[in-house]
Amino acid sequence: MLIRIGYDITVRLLAPTAVIYLLRVHPSRSCDLVLPENFRTQPELPVEVPITMTFGKVALKNFSVTTEELDSSSVGALADFGKIRVFSAKDQKPLFPIR
Repeated sequence: MLIRIGYDITVRLLAPTAVIYLLRVHPSRSCDLVLPENFRTQPELPVEVPITMTFGKVALKNFSVTTEELDSSSVGALADFGKIRVFSAKDQKPLFPIR
């Protein structure tokens, strides 16, 4: 099954703000992406290299967003075969990979 993923979020900022995005596909599922995530901001802002957080979650950072309104969006698709995966807490890799 193909699952369409994505979002369109608008935030209003009252002062210059550092923004951290945690709305990414977990790296353990990146091999299932059929259509890669297409992350965008409006207005266009530079985004730092992805940072790996605790438990393997990937974050993106914008420093000093000075605009009053910031739109963030992403769209993509991933394949899901409906099978349960068991993960190792130590390295966050599937113990029983699907493929």
